[in-house]
Amino acid sequence: MQDNAPSHASKYSTAWLARKGIKEEKLITCSSQSRGVAILIHKQLQFKCTRMVKDEDGRTLLLLAEIQGHRMILSNIYAPNIDDPTFFGNKISDMGDYPILMAGDFSLVMDDILDQSTPSHARTNSIYIIHASLRQHH
Repeated sequence: MQDNAPSHASKYSTAWLARKGIKEEKLITCSSQSRGVAILIHKQLQFKCTRMVKDEDGRTLLLLAEIQGHRMILSNIYAPNIDDPTFFGNKISDMGDYPILMAGDFSLVMDDILDQSTPSHARTNSIYIIHASLRQHH
């Protein structure tokens, strides 16, 4: 029998995660089955969430957390597949000046040289917003 991860949050997902060593999950979903993000924390980490910011559409989850005694921002983003720099806005900078771990699906090419799976694209406005946020939280 194969132990597959649940594709969407269910009453069984917490038990599955516990078997995989996940201590805590921060999960947001919406009524649509097409989106939702989560941040999973391994049970062996010393973890404390001091602030959580999420959007109603299930596309953004930001945690100001203390992990192993270090404060940082954890971010999981599922961006719309259009160039919408207002989507990224000041969400991350509003969390404070801490190191950031940013993950997710940004629905854009961040680096034309590294991502050669698609033809070269013009740099979008969203890329500039993301890069500015990352530089601020080096």
